Amino acid sequence: MKLKSVMLAMIIVLLSFAPVKAQSLELETGFTALNIKEMRTTIQSFGVSEIDTDIIILHLSYRLDDLVSQKEGGWIFRQLMLSEGGVEFGYRLIKIMETGQKIGAVNELVKTFANQNNRGSKIFLARLFNVPIGVLENLAALSLASRQEK
Repeated sequence: MKLKSVMLAMIIVLLSFAPVKAQSLELETGFTALNIKEMRTTIQSFGVSEIDTDIIILHLSYRLDDLVSQKEGGWIFRQLMLSEGGVEFGYRLIKIMETGQKIGAVNELVKTFANQNNRGSKIFLARLFNVPIGVLENLAALSLASRQEK
């Protein structure tokens, strides 16, 4: 009897993490449907599962929303204040977010991550925005390659 209830609870938990429909993810995150499709395609090309991809997008969205809603008083901005150039970076992200260009804030994060010279700074950014470092490294490599093509 107890085993059945545990199994049922596990199934409910697993279903709660099922990939979110694009429309729901769009409403939840504020990213456009096209942005979501592009992020999903890109992140999944790194070998990340559908479920994990949606979780990454949600976490990133929540962290960016927290930054812009709480500004200097929020935990994310206070963490950025501890790092060299963090305050300026935080203000850049807030400014981009306030113009409604959430994907632009993601691009700024990736660009800033790519420009970090030491592993510690990269780990700090990955943890701060709750994105696996491998995903940010792959996004940074793609960003660098596309800039070199231009």
